[in-house]
Amino acid sequence: MTQYLKLTADIKAAICDADFKLAPFFDGYDRVRLDEHERELYFLEQLCNEQSDRLAEAHKLVDAFRSHLRNNAKELCDSQLRNFHQTIEDLETRIHQRRKELEEVRQKSIRFDASIIRLRAETDRVLHAIEKAPDNAETIILEIDSTFSALQYLGRDLKKSLDVSSSSDIDRALKDMATSVECVRDSFDRAKKSHE
Repeated sequence: MTQYLKLTADIKAAICDADFKLAPFFDGYDRVRLDEHERELYFLEQLCNEQSDRLAEAHKLVDAFRSHLRNNAKELCDSQLRNFHQTIEDLETRIHQRRKELEEVRQKSIRFDASIIRLRAETDRVLHAIEKAPDNAETIILEIDSTFSALQYLGRDLKKSLDVSSSSDIDRALKDMATSVECVRDSFDRAKKSHE
């Protein structure tokens, strides 16, 4: 056992001696490492402080511009609403104008149809009048010519107001009426020749 105690004491002495010899080496290594960590920590603290300052400045800018941005957004929305209202009013005005134009076209069409009916009736009356009294027929034919001229003018005016397909209908009606008027003139000329 003494030998065991002596061996233990020798081992303790060797460990202490190794500890004593290695202690400056470990102390220096730990100190260098600790200094590096402290420098890193100091750098990170500075970086964190800078970022905190920037964040505080950003909050100040946001607070300063918040009301300005709200006002700009409100003005932009108000401007857009005014534009939309103006567009709606313009469209309503156009619709009203278009309805007015359509009503005018409708009235012209009614007058045109009435003139055609009147001219047809007049043509029939003239044909009967020519057969009965060819002497008065010349006056009646002059009336028909003036009525037909007025009808042609009304037809041209109506064609300007309508689309192309409707204007061909008007041309067809005018051509039919021209044929009828020509028929009346021919009948008048024949009746006149037969009385001579």
